Amino acid sequence: NRSIFCLRAHQNMALLIAAAAFALPLPSPEVNTIAKEVKSPWAAEPASACLCVFDVDRTLTGKQAAAGCPANAVVHEAYDSAYGGGPLTLSALAQDMKSTFCASCFTGIISTGDASGHGSQERAILLTMLSGNSLRSFGGGAPVASALAWADGIKEKTPLIIGQKEGTKQEAVARILQWYAAGAGSRRAVTINPENVYFFDDKGVNVAPFAASPYNARQVSCATRDREHIGIGYCGAEANEVKAERGVFLCGKPPLREGTSTSATSLAAVRHESQPPTKSASQAVDPTGHACLSSACTQVLTLEADGHSCAARIAWLVKFRELQKVRACDAVAREYPLVCGPCGGGGPTSSRPPAALQPQRLAPTAAIAPAFLWAAPTTQPIQGACRTRSNSRARHFDVWAQRTPEDCKARCDENPKCIGIEFGKMAAFTRCELVTEPVERIEEQQGFICLMKVPNP
Repeated sequence: NRSIFCLRAHQNMALLIAAAAFALPLPSPEVNTIAKEVKSPWAAEPASACLCVFDVDRTLTGKQAAAGCPANAVVHEAYDSAYGGGPLTLSALAQDMKSTFCASCFTGIISTGDASGHGSQERAILLTMLSGNSLRSFGGGAPVASALAWADGIKEKTPLIIGQKEGTKQEAVARILQWYAAGAGSRRAVTINPENVYFFDDKGVNVAPFAASPYNARQVSCATRDREHIGIGYCGAEANEVKAERGVFLCGKPPLREGTSTSATSLAAVRHESQPPTKSASQAVDPTGHACLSSACTQVLTLEADGHSCAARIAWLVKFRELQKVRACDAVAREYPLVCGPCGGGGPTSSRPPAALQPQRLAPTAAIAPAFLWAAPTTQPIQGACRTRSNSRARHFDVWAQRTPEDCKARCDENPKCIGIEFGKMAAFTRCELVTEPVERIEEQQGFICLMKVPNP
């Protein structure tokens, strides 16, 4: 009991220091959550509904204690395990979220990493930064401790998704929208239109796939890029990179998809579908020729989209949101384009990406042999953890949430310093370590493998 008390005291001290440094609301004595009551940011039904979703590593955080990032804030008492580990370092955006248009939006997180794991100080501080009273944050009205759960990319609906495989974050947005739409306790249910979703990530590989989705996305940390880890940010996102601009944007490149620029003021005028529309002649849509009545739509009506058929979702919007049927069809097609897309206003091709994004059919080419192969570092007839000559663990960068050895190898290929991997499975968790110095021997451990890169002869 004494050791648990000391652990909680140490972790709470870190949060108290962070709260004092950034004038944040103080957390409760709980270690793994911030159990404070979040007041609802509105007294009645909101007039708008937008969602800002953020990556964690090198977006809300920066390289740990980097000297070249003067706007970042180092919280020495909190640990960040990403990319080798070090003191938690908050990016300029994380400290100044209230100055962006996202202050009037709901928020969410989609991360490939695990934000330093269950009960970490990093998770608690990030929730504090995103749950300020002037932010709509997570809907308000319910204690954060009971309303929010961090979940990996394949489990329950939640606004805090971790372990989402790179290049698939656009697929996780629907779970966040469904969490808000469901409501819980005193937290009001709210429907957020896909075109009012804005995603921010430092990696282009996570932003580009949004071009074939109905959501908006922007790459951040464009001014500072990591020279050791190719393809990632350095100081993290800045507040001026968070723009209410519809489309998909990569650093220094033409838009992959461009839409209407939306100011924070105009967002307040956007009506969301949880508000019954006024019955005016200007809102009526002529159903003649609409895709909702097409044979292509009829063929997908019985297909299941996240637990309910396209037809059931359309009927629900008509009955409980009082939408005209063709508007309900459009809404369902936008939310589930890969299943119910043919029922949208764009007809059978509405679920397909623009022509410029269609994959090109290339002439077959001869297979290119890989430059490296993967092999055990020694002739020992065992497998286990990597060990160096000094009888210690190999120097490495911890990388969590890689689900398979192949994913771990791919992460190693992205790092020019990586010469091998240690991959292990512990109960329901997996651990991937990128090895950066020679391995002399293997220490036998069940569930672990140690592999090194060797030139392909």
